Amino acid sequence: MREQALYRADDVLFILSAVDTEDLRALLSAQKAAGTPIQHLSVYAPWVHDNNFLLGTKTLLESLSLSEDKLRLRG
Repeated sequence: MREQALYRADDVLFILSAVDTEDLRALLSAQKAAGTPIQHLSVYAPWVHDNNFLLGTKTLLESLSLSEDKLRLRG
């Protein structure tokens, strides 16, 4: 995972640039297992050039039992 692509504030994970969804899955799962789950994702969207990342992220949220309304697009 690229350094400075992610920033955490409380239970929100800000995604500032492209990350692999499998790496994101591993991070979210590790945080949940550690007792510090991430409840919301906020994607800074100008770098998103197609829907593949967003679709993958929505699928990831569903697999972790988080609803789609926990995903926010910014920018």
